[in-house]
Amino acid sequence: MVLEKILNDKGLNYAIENDFINISKTIFKRDFDDYFVKSNGNEIQPATVDMGFLLNDFCEFSSGNFSSNYESVSFMKAINDYIPKKIQKKIFFLAHELRDQINKKEILDVLPPYSINQIHLNDRITMNDMIMRVTAKSCLGRIGLTTNHPFYLYSEQKYEKMKRQFSFTLTNKTSIPWRFKPCEKIVQAIFQPIDINLEPLYDKSMYGTKTGKFHELTAGNEMTIIRYDELITQLIENSDNVNDMIMDFDKRNEILKPFTHTIELSKSKPYHVRNGEHVAVKTREKISLDSKIGLYLDDGANAGWVDPGYEGHLFPNPYDKKVKIGDVIAKAYEYYFPSGVQDVYGTKNNTHQNSEKFGL
Repeated sequence: MVLEKILNDKGLNYAIENDFINISKTIFKRDFDDYFVKSNGNEIQPATVDMGFLLNDFCEFSSGNFSSNYESVSFMKAINDYIPKKIQKKIFFLAHELRDQINKKEILDVLPPYSINQIHLNDRITMNDMIMRVTAKSCLGRIGLTTNHPFYLYSEQKYEKMKRQFSFTLTNKTSIPWRFKPCEKIVQAIFQPIDINLEPLYDKSMYGTKTGKFHELTAGNEMTIIRYDELITQLIENSDNVNDMIMDFDKRNEILKPFTHTIELSKSKPYHVRNGEHVAVKTREKISLDSKIGLYLDDGANAGWVDPGYEGHLFPNPYDKKVKIGDVIAKAYEYYFPSGVQDVYGTKNNTHQNSEKFGL
């Protein structure tokens, strides 16, 4: 479901100031029922609210690609045929050791390799007459951390009964265990008012509407490849200490830079993405959005929101394992904000997306 009408930053600030939306944050990482404080508003973006990591509550592996036997065909296929078997075996035991520690509550901040994880957020949000749609931020998808479906919350649901269930499933499709800091921004939410009694929020300066237009984005001639097989092999060969193999998410750019390669795509011969690689494809189309237009990408492995004011190419992560120039890799739905937004892409207050410098 794609929401038809969403609040912009002015509407979000108004809704929070007038208690249509309440945001509070967990102070203590290990206790859901501990002390909460009211948000200071620094998570509000031009049309979204960013929310942060609290803990990984439960971890499992997909039976289809990560069985209990490290010598099985399904496990080897999930890892990478190019990785030596002794390295595959160590990845297997690394993943299961971390999984067991998470489910015993011995560690709370790690996503093991090839794992499916139940992530709790450090934000509590209560609403009056709203629909909230939550998706993973594009900085996750860009490195191979994905969620299959957006999470919806309706204000008529009693949130106090759901406070322990306000979570989402995050899959680590890489061979690397990733560690998150408390409050690290990992998801974004958009809000749609659903009651005519919220008349102030229907002022044209407060919202944007889906126009009905959508744009197919196609693969250009450039693709970036992250070679996780090279990284995990190096980590395992250099140390037997599990902690040395856990990578900090906030240092991902520095960590992945030596293992990231750019190649040129072909018009006729598709590139076959192999296991152990994660790719980002530069779109053939260059995007130029004014202050009144935003885009929501609803297809591809790196769906997400593109703020008004963004200019440049996008870098989706397509689901398809074969990619060539001209292939459709994402669809973008257009939203029109009659009065624009207060902070367009790249401005001082729009810090989270601007820091990524990808626009998606």
